[in-house]
Amino acid sequence: MMFVEAKWLKNDCLNFAKKNSDSIFNYLTPKKNGNVKVKVGEEFQERSLNYLGSQMIQSVIEEMKSNIKTLSTLKKKGKKIGALKFCSEVKSINLKQYGNTYKFKGFHKMKLQGISGDVPINGFQQFNLNECDFANAKILNTPRGYYVAVTVFKNKEDLKKKEYLNDIGVDFGCKDNLTTSENQRFNCCIEETERLKKLQRKLMRQKKSSNNHNKTRLKIRQQYQKMSNRKNDAANKVVHELLEHRIVYIQDEQLAAWKANWHGKAVHHSFMGIVKQKLSRNPRVVIIKKFVPTTKICECGYVWNDLTLNDRVLKCPVCGLVEDRDLHAAKMMIKQGQNLKNIKVRKELAELTLVDLPLKGEVEARSCRSLEWQ
Repeated sequence: MMFVEAKWLKNDCLNFAKKNSDSIFNYLTPKKNGNVKVKVGEEFQERSLNYLGSQMIQSVIEEMKSNIKTLSTLKKKGKKIGALKFCSEVKSINLKQYGNTYKFKGFHKMKLQGISGDVPINGFQQFNLNECDFANAKILNTPRGYYVAVTVFKNKEDLKKKEYLNDIGVDFGCKDNLTTSENQRFNCCIEETERLKKLQRKLMRQKKSSNNHNKTRLKIRQQYQKMSNRKNDAANKVVHELLEHRIVYIQDEQLAAWKANWHGKAVHHSFMGIVKQKLSRNPRVVIIKKFVPTTKICECGYVWNDLTLNDRVLKCPVCGLVEDRDLHAAKMMIKQGQNLKNIKVRKELAELTLVDLPLKGEVEARSCRSLEWQ
């Protein structure tokens, strides 16, 4: 009922802005046990908010205001934006303050604002109470059940300094999804299961909005959630292995554009986009501009102008180099990434500074640069 009331509250706020031609910021936030208007058929009926706590009600409205501000910022940057729409389902509710909105009462119980009694939970053993402090949390409504995602603070002094491996370049591709400069190859393909295909065929034969139709839709959502969890788990393992190296060089590949070149299924089934997103957030990852040549240029300077996607082995007529296409591109990323002109500075994430990093061996320290948080 918390998620149902959160849906009522969101739609009432949007209806106020649409009906009165006013801003969401002028909406009078109701208190607990306050009334909101819900559309039933062609009429509006008043419903009471009996389960949402006062801070939960505030967090729902604050989230909508934050979305409006984000859309306004994107519009100022010249990007196309839409508008907030009426929702049929709410999937998360913010819990702003530990000890007030939520509180853990042992390993298998927690207290939520607006619910009398304790809520049974599992998984509290993940937290070490001597090393972390609880911050805000979220209640998640997923197809596989209800979860609480908690944000905790941990002292950086407890993190040990780690010795990293040598620099590495990573090339994205459709045949071999990830190829490193050390000739490691990762397969990032996770396809739909046979059960999911069977449920989709079953859904097409059922009458829309019927009970069986809704049950099948829920089962399909559970299968997609399971597939998404598998992709995230595999992506985390790949990213963790790549970040064992001191500096990771990747190119700003436009993966969405690959779908137009007969690679739609390969991109759709892979989690290369998740790996790229997770890597781009790390300050030890250098992103090379997308138009910088990495495959078509040889170490000696020779350029293959007539290179096609079918040419999997490169042969240089000048220096006699014979090398795999993806492996060559990954090696060239390290050399191209050492040139500051080829680096894409991520201004949208944070203000970045170029700093020197010490290198071991015969390579001079000034020959390599990385992006670091300021």
